[in-house]
Amino acid sequence: MDIITKTGEIWSENAIGAVISLIKESDDSIEAERKLTHWLTEMNCQLMAMALVRIDTELYQIYKAQGWRVARRDSRTIYCRYGELTYARRLLQKDGKSFYPLDCKMGFESRKHYSLGMIERIVEAVAITTSRSASELLQSLAGITISHQSVISLKNYAGEKAKAYEKAFVEEKKDKKAVQPEIIAIEGDGIVLKNKEKGGVSEVHRLQVYEGVRKNGNRTELVGLRCFASTSRKELFAMVRSYLLGHYDLSKTTVLSNGDGGSGYQFQDFERMVEGCLDHQHFRDCYHVHEKIRTRLSFCNKELVDHIIRELHQSDDIMKQIPVWMDTARSCARTEA
Repeated sequence: MDIITKTGEIWSENAIGAVISLIKESDDSIEAERKLTHWLTEMNCQLMAMALVRIDTELYQIYKAQGWRVARRDSRTIYCRYGELTYARRLLQKDGKSFYPLDCKMGFESRKHYSLGMIERIVEAVAITTSRSASELLQSLAGITISHQSVISLKNYAGEKAKAYEKAFVEEKKDKKAVQPEIIAIEGDGIVLKNKEKGGVSEVHRLQVYEGVRKNGNRTELVGLRCFASTSRKELFAMVRSYLLGHYDLSKTTVLSNGDGGSGYQFQDFERMVEGCLDHQHFRDCYHVHEKIRTRLSFCNKELVDHIIRELHQSDDIMKQIPVWMDTARSCARTEA
């Protein structure tokens, strides 16, 4: 049902009437919702197609002044977050070169059946389930027919794009004037992922850099946050080091680094990244500190361990308290022996 007139105007009464008809023609509420979802999706795509015609015309006027001419008009269908979009656009030519200005403007890559927004949705789905289940999930909820092989291919494609973006971002920042914040925080950790192959594992390394924390209503947010990830820890640390040296002047900056203490995430690993900074302080986050205390004092009773962890956050002079805690722990060990 097409409620969009040839003049491009949407008559609200026609739209309301169409919705009412769909509801009345349905046998139950589930059928009504299905029909309305399909109808609204089609309407969204028709609106987008009409809007893109206008944008394409505006772009042509810009490029026409630069000597580009229309070679032909082609139609294309691509899956977007708002539905299956079919639209027409101009192919421009000049000096043996040709391109689609509208595709460039919208970020629609050639020979791709899915927009970047749709690829993001597919990657989000495969991140919480298997590729085969993601394929079935997308078919059920988004009405997209996609094989699990295509899901894997798009996941890998998105990973390559993200990696290329990170490298380009780092290089771009080198050309800009270095900033000199008072404090920079760097946090890093590795995530172990199990492969389908028996016993096979892979590790994803992640670092985030930010310049502080600020209040946003009842929530807090990180200032100047940049996140980096890679399956190679060495490559990741080199990338972040390049970003820090190209974007910041660290000569008057205090760097606060944080890691879990595992291999590759200790003080000396972060120290290499921030050479030349005013001061570098390395910390362990509360979670890993608590975890280490519970592991090392597992022979002690739970009440004692809980008390030590509480005192960590309440005592004014922790260093004086540690010998007392260790004496108590030794007495527990002798009792157990």
